[in-house]
Amino acid sequence: MGTLSKRPLSDFGLNLKEKVDGVRHTVGGKLDELGKTAQVKSRKEGQLTRKIERVSAMLPSSTWLALAGASIASAFGLRIAGKNHTAILVGQLAPTFMLVGIYNKLVKISGSDRSRI
Repeated sequence: MGTLSKRPLSDFGLNLKEKVDGVRHTVGGKLDELGKTAQVKSRKEGQLTRKIERVSAMLPSSTWLALAGASIASAFGLRIAGKNHTAILVGQLAPTFMLVGIYNKLVKISGSDRSRI
């Protein structure tokens, strides 16, 4: 038989266990490093996002509420005037303005790029 049969079977198992543990440790360490790198990179915002947030932060939160209200009132007026399709389009802007207002408020409160602080 080969050399494997001359070794005690328990010795083979210990060597294999040590090798598997070594691979687990190495791969686990690499995965931890990748995870940390991905977390750091995902926290950073792009230049366009920073510019939009800078402009948006200059507007008070009531601006977005006023735009949403104006959208609803305009849609109502257009509906009365018989311009149903235009009324639907203008009316659908209200939730968009509200959502942008909420985003604006969240950015002002907590900031989107915490790694720069």
